[in-house]
Amino acid sequence: MARYIEILMEDKEKYEYMKKRSVEIFEEKFTAEIYARNIEKIYAGVLGKC
Repeated sequence: MARYIEILMEDKEKYEYMKKRSVEIFEEKFTAEIYARNIEKIYAGVLGKC
């Protein structure tokens, strides 16, 4: 893993790309709205089985 960190430190273009993609992935999967929606789905599933 240390080697890959070195590669990113040396390759600014690759670093910028990965930085941008990590933000995009975070915003797609881990926002408060998405988290709340997922919790609601879990509750609905549990309540539907009662």
